[in-house]
Amino acid sequence: MSCYLCAYMSSKQPQTHQPLQTGSPINSTDDLGTCTKCNVWACSEHSQRPATFLCAMCLSATAIQQAACGTAAGSAAAAQAHLVGDQLDANSPLLRETHEALAAVVADGQQAGGEEDLRSLVALNKGEPNLVTNLGDWIVREYSVHAAPAVRGHEPQWSPGGYVSVQVVGGAVREAFSGHPMFDPSDEAVTTVAGAMILAYSIADDTVAAQVSAGREVPSLPRPWQVTRPVLLDPVIWMVGSAYPRG
Repeated sequence: MSCYLCAYMSSKQPQTHQPLQTGSPINSTDDLGTCTKCNVWACSEHSQRPATFLCAMCLSATAIQQAACGTAAGSAAAAQAHLVGDQLDANSPLLRETHEALAAVVADGQQAGGEEDLRSLVALNKGEPNLVTNLGDWIVREYSVHAAPAVRGHEPQWSPGGYVSVQVVGGAVREAFSGHPMFDPSDEAVTTVAGAMILAYSIADDTVAAQVSAGREVPSLPRPWQVTRPVLLDPVIWMVGSAYPRG
């Protein structure tokens, strides 16, 4: 077993899981391939090949990038996420909160500056906190959170490692959206992002995974640093999850 998500004991995604047929020469948790986006190995329970092979973490993140930037409208990843989001009730609180979060992200992305030297933002307290270009400082300012354990309940006692740094996450978001203009969210984009968030959280958080497996609608999502396995949330998911309105 070499699957990255299995190593962290992730739940499988019932919405996208494509089970192996009986008699397959490999087990369901054996790696099937290498994710074309992040290069981790993934098994049949934590991957999909809608066009290219994607692990479950990157499928959601890719859909959100496309919905926010309009770089590949109607692509396979976005279509898969939209199918999940479209199952939500039209009056779902999650849809409303996703719209607010995506609008906040796009607003920050549109005002992210050409005057700011983005290289300076690798240091703390450099530049204005921003959901896109300076997510780390934004999270620190809004929530006083600097890091999260890779897996909640398994915090390292003596090692400085084992944590997900909001500054490192912020750097990944900054890189992902650098040079990509964002567009005001349409209803389709909101539905796509809501579906992508459900997909992402269903592999990283036990509570959401249980709701999805039971066929119940997900009413709300915790902050990225509050999930069972923060290490399994792509930085793009951290960005949107941080922007959800306070409950």
